[in-house]
Amino acid sequence: MGVLTWGPHLTRFKTDIIIGQSMEPTIPLWSVIVAEPVDPATIKVGDVIVAQPVELDGSKVTHRVVRIERGEADRGRLHRQPR
Repeated sequence: MGVLTWGPHLTRFKTDIIIGQSMEPTIPLWSVIVAEPVDPATIKVGDVIVAQPVELDGSKVTHRVVRIERGEADRGRLHRQPR
């Protein structure tokens, strides 16, 4: 487990643990995921992303992109996928 959780930190990759059920069954609860930083302009519908919306005070969320909207300052908005 140490290699899985610490190894990626030596590179640009980051690990997180899924603590909610919004991505089930694609990503089960308590799964360890590895995320890679990308240019936001390259994100497309269907991608699974990890984001830190300012309104969540630093908490991270993992969601599948279901649509892309560009607003002021070219900031995207997160929309939850209907269950």
